[in-house]
Amino acid sequence: MLKISMGQRICVRHICGQIVKPEHTMRQAGLNDFSAEILAVFGYQMIGNSNGRTASLKGLASKLTQLYKVFVIEPKLWTKFKEMIGIPEGTSLLALPKMFKQKLEEYLEKGKKWWDSVKAKMQKNSTVMRFIFLYASNAPTFSSLIDKVVEKLAPSDDKEMKSFLSKMLGGVRSFKAFLQDFFDRHPLLNALTTPAKAYIYWYIWTNVTEVSWKITDLLKGFLGLLSWSELLESLPESGFGFLISMLFPGIPGGWVAQSLSIGWNALLIPAAGLQLYYMYKKGLITADGKEIKA
Repeated sequence: MLKISMGQRICVRHICGQIVKPEHTMRQAGLNDFSAEILAVFGYQMIGNSNGRTASLKGLASKLTQLYKVFVIEPKLWTKFKEMIGIPEGTSLLALPKMFKQKLEEYLEKGKKWWDSVKAKMQKNSTVMRFIFLYASNAPTFSSLIDKVVEKLAPSDDKEMKSFLSKMLGGVRSFKAFLQDFFDRHPLLNALTTPAKAYIYWYIWTNVTEVSWKITDLLKGFLGLLSWSELLESLPESGFGFLISMLFPGIPGGWVAQSLSIGWNALLIPAAGLQLYYMYKKGLITADGKEIKA
């Protein structure tokens, strides 16, 4: 249940009334049931899921205007969107707002539950990613540990680790490219449902003010059709950091964005994390990154 004050609801309704002009909407084929009340349902979701980011009147009005323009330009999307969340064809204009509110909440909640489940499984089952983000959470400490352990490696072990890193990183040139490849190949992420992908898109778009997708991406996003590659390519650093913080809540999104600007092409984060993983597999460090002394 969204926690929205009466004052916020009044503001949302006022903004939507200014955006949706009845005489304009009625002229749009296929959009004759899209009212200010319907747009307000999106507004309530934005405020309820924004963590205070989009809750400002300026930010809210801008995103609601963009959303409305998308439906005006592509009215078939509105029909498709209703079908996707389970609005029966022929629903009366009187019943539509209440039903739309219920169905949209259920749809996004379904996506959130699926996403939360995937995150839990990934963090539990992906040892490689756990070490990468273990390094990211406290780079100075683990950089010292890596240097200390590497000094003790025999030449053959050092050569084997370098071969392992080369194989794992392949032709990847950046942290973003590494994660993009991981997202594309990860079996859990490949199995993301449409509600889950739509929820991720919606949550990023709602919370990251710098994100301004082009119309075609906005359409794909709301229908859950954006691939991981398309999503990552469209994100600014702040949006990319926010996605990482969604995946791994222990890693501040701002830290990730900052690290990208420092050494985007250095592959420092995944390379160091993979070194830790290799050392763990060789029995040189523990699962929580502590040196095992001989």
